[in-house]
Amino acid sequence: MVSFSCTLDRQVGGFGRYHYMPVPEDIANTLLEVGHKRILLHLGTATYRRALVSLKEADGWVVQIGLDVLKTHG
Repeated sequence: MVSFSCTLDRQVGGFGRYHYMPVPEDIANTLLEVGHKRILLHLGTATYRRALVSLKEADGWVVQIGLDVLKTHG
């Protein structure tokens, strides 16, 4: 299992508004090299199924965070 710390960021404009967590480049590249775009995101005791998404504004790969996660974790 890989773990890392990051800040929650917000994208506005374009196709809408959403929050995301940037994934460090080395971690994203390692996952992509072995063919993994789908990941399990562990926050506290909760687990969420998410996908790595390329985001130009973040200059790399991110995991989008939906309203359900934001409400659960404040």
